[in-house]
Amino acid sequence: MSFNFSLLVMMGLFWVVYLILRVFFFKPLMALMEERRSRVESAQALYDESFAETESRIAEERARLSEARSQAMASRDQERRQAQARRQEQLNEIKAQAQEALGKAAVELEEAVGQERTSLEQKAQDIADRITEALLGRPA
Repeated sequence: MSFNFSLLVMMGLFWVVYLILRVFFFKPLMALMEERRSRVESAQALYDESFAETESRIAEERARLSEARSQAMASRDQERRQAQARRQEQLNEIKAQAQEALGKAAVELEEAVGQERTSLEQKAQDIADRITEALLGRPA
C-alpha cells in the first residue's frame, strides 16, 4: 500500500487558505461587525438617555403647567371674590341711598299730608261756617 501525499498537500492548502481568509477576510469582517455592534449599543444608550431626559422634562413641564393652572384658578377665584365683594358693597351703598331717599320722601310726604290735612280742616271749618251762616242767616 502506498501512501498518498495529495491528502497532505490538500490539507496544507486548506490551512493556508484558511489562514489567508482569516487574516484578510474574517478578522476585518469581525472587527467591522464588532464596531457596528458597539455603535448600535452606544446609539441605543444615547437614545435611552435622551428619552429619559425628555420624559423628565415633559414631567417637569406638566408639573409647572399644573402649578400655573392652579395659580391661575386661585387668582381667578380671588378676583371673583373681590368683584363680588365690590358688587355687594355697591349694592349696599345703593340700598342705603334708596332707604335714605325713601325716608326723606316719607318725611316729606308726612309733612305734605299734615299740611294738606290742616288745610282741609281749615277749609272744612270755613265751609261749615258758611253753611251754618247760610242756614241760620247769621254768623256762627
